[in-house]
Amino acid sequence: MVAEVGAPGAWARIFTDPNLKKFDQPTVFGVDFPRVGLSQAYYRTETKTLIIQTYAADQNAAGQKTSFRIKNLVEADSCRVLLNGRPYDSWTVENGEMEISTEIGKQSFEITES
Repeated sequence: MVAEVGAPGAWARIFTDPNLKKFDQPTVFGVDFPRVGLSQAYYRTETKTLIIQTYAADQNAAGQKTSFRIKNLVEADSCRVLLNGRPYDSWTVENGEMEISTEIGKQSFEITES
């Protein structure tokens, strides 16, 4: 697919110039799959913001409680979390990792490091 939609050389760059920074950047894990799906998860280095989009992968689970975790945050306690563009405070930090509690469904999260 990269060969079809990518710029010339995109397929080769996957092997010759891989994005190794992603292993040290904030990362989402512990997603309640197969009930919850992620349609987007990426880190904006210029704003120190992790963008996560969730959806109900199992429509029967929509509206039920769930959670996911974030690791590799520099100071998880001082992050700002937005849910659908509004401040969100249903999260905790344990051992440097953030756990976000939410409901299963189409949601947009922004986790910004201070």
